[in-house]
Amino acid sequence: LNYPGAHALLALHASSPPRGTRGPRVHVGVEAAISGVSRFLELPPPWQYSKAEGLAPAQLTRFSHLLTGANDDATRDLPGFELAHVERGFTRVAMRPPFLLTEPKINVLRRRKEGAVGRAAAAATEGDYFL
Repeated sequence: LNYPGAHALLALHASSPPRGTRGPRVHVGVEAAISGVSRFLELPPPWQYSKAEGLAPAQLTRFSHLLTGANDDATRDLPGFELAHVERGFTRVAMRPPFLLTEPKINVLRRRKEGAVGRAAAAATEGDYFL
């Protein structure tokens, strides 16, 4: 709950095994970097990672996957990418059940394949609560 960036990267690793010699190229956005993504979680080549800041949307097209903030308007509807996973994170404690409230924190986007439709959009709106 406290490190949604780290959990999002681990989910990406589990769902996107490298294919071919080029391997996945992952851009780690600011929100993901400050919420748990570190060099210790990176996999060896052929995986490639970038934490470059200030990239224009057109520059993001060189990556196969993006880890961005759930509220990042610049990447929400980025052409050529689809929502692959939404990682929820801790929001606040409530006085009544459910006690621990969460909300979408990190989006994992992947390069869209021709004719593909995103599957994680419904999960982004469902509530996750823990007692």
